[in-house]
Amino acid sequence: MLISIISCRAIFVAIHIRGKYRNSQDFNLYSDNYAQLMAHFSSRYQYQRLSVPVKIRASEKYSFDKYNDQSDIFVDEALFDYSVTDTFILNLGRRQLVNGVAIGNNPTDFLNANKFQDRHLADQQRRSEIKGDDIIGLINYFSSSSVQFYYSPSENSSWLQYAYNFPFLNTDAGISYYHNDINAIGVNISTTFTDKITGYIENSLSDKRNRAVVDAQGDFHRESGLFTDLVVGAQYTFDNGININSEYWYNQHGYTKDEYENISGAVATGKIKYVDVSQYLNLRNRHKNKFFLRFSDIPVNDDIKLEQTLIYDLERNSHFLRSTMIGQLSTNSTLRASLEFYQGKGKSEYGGNPINYGVFCLGYISGRVADHGSDHA
Repeated sequence: MLISIISCRAIFVAIHIRGKYRNSQDFNLYSDNYAQLMAHFSSRYQYQRLSVPVKIRASEKYSFDKYNDQSDIFVDEALFDYSVTDTFILNLGRRQLVNGVAIGNNPTDFLNANKFQDRHLADQQRRSEIKGDDIIGLINYFSSSSVQFYYSPSENSSWLQYAYNFPFLNTDAGISYYHNDINAIGVNISTTFTDKITGYIENSLSDKRNRAVVDAQGDFHRESGLFTDLVVGAQYTFDNGININSEYWYNQHGYTKDEYENISGAVATGKIKYVDVSQYLNLRNRHKNKFFLRFSDIPVNDDIKLEQTLIYDLERNSHFLRSTMIGQLSTNSTLRASLEFYQGKGKSEYGGNPINYGVFCLGYISGRVADHGSDHA
């Protein structure tokens, strides 16, 4: 059996910039006004115990301000998925692997920590548009638990996860181990307290800091030790369907005020080249303490819903604010329009960003192209 699905989306972005733009990882800050057309193709071939999923993205970007028009094709997934038994599965190829239970930040999503994610998209769609990893994988399912192991030869990295369901507690839990240039342990716990309240914890513990610092001699290095990255959150659902997610983020990898200013000062005095430290100066989740709040699925009418997202840096008193309108144009088409603001003092994470505000519009159309044959099961 072969099932193919194709979808397209058109994007328009307009931003207001203060000063010179420098690339940033945080919430995909764009350096120009542009339009983009993105086409998605996904297909799955099924024959007896073999499944072959394929996901491809094609992108055409036109810049209104700069000469950086760009065309790209991404193979997100191309995988041989073979069921040796009903519970034991082998994987070979490129697979999208995402992990985590939190909404705004996923410290246990080790494989995707440094990959681009378009955070203007709905969370499920954002996670489905990440370039996969070339892996060899083993998965085994038990009655109430599962074990999965993946090894990436190209990255020389490995990821092992054990997940367990506690039905009498309405709780799902998972523990994972990741090895690359770091060794890290991840813990995910999600529990349903009532039909309206869900709580979750996501935490990683690694043996090396994920960013570098400048010491008193002006040398640039990463510290070893134990560093935790924690998200504690909850979701409440009202009778009318509105969801509220609130999260506290504690990131021990984050810079103190002095650490960040030491790096900035070393660049300003010429001790360190900006190109060597730009990835750290513009790192997402720059400091240690943040608060995340999202109101979603706010109904205006049967076809329009609103969403409000706030991220507040508790250490430097800067914030990111996004207001989004989602319109269901038809069964297979959706329009998302967002207005974003970045506010704070000059050297804060969001206030120091050269962007004041941005407007983001996205139209999305999808549909099934073909469904041929039988599964030969």
